[in-house]
Amino acid sequence: MDKEKILERSRSSMAKEERSFAETEGIKIGFIVFTVLYLVLVIYNYSIARRTDVYEISALFWTFMASINYQKYKSLDKKRKLYLVTFIISTLAAIVYFLDYIFITRNISFLIFG
Repeated sequence: MDKEKILERSRSSMAKEERSFAETEGIKIGFIVFTVLYLVLVIYNYSIARRTDVYEISALFWTFMASINYQKYKSLDKKRKLYLVTFIISTLAAIVYFLDYIFITRNISFLIFG
């Protein structure tokens, strides 16, 4: 092989690795910010007695958690059942919060948490 071709492939590979690293770091930071904002919104909504907003925010949060843990279980290590358990619990929480929000906004008297 030509020396220039080898160097070009190496540079291209390094650029892809840098982009992948930046995306991974962005996702980590986004996860932390999303979680902190979720907690702030939940606390704020409880403090001003807007409990219905907590259900929709929680449905979004738990859906996000379920998708992250499903991908971790699927991609990283299937021997670590913690990701699978967290995925299942997060999925159930997302469904419950979503249904409860629908029930509240439709004035249906059956409430799961309320």
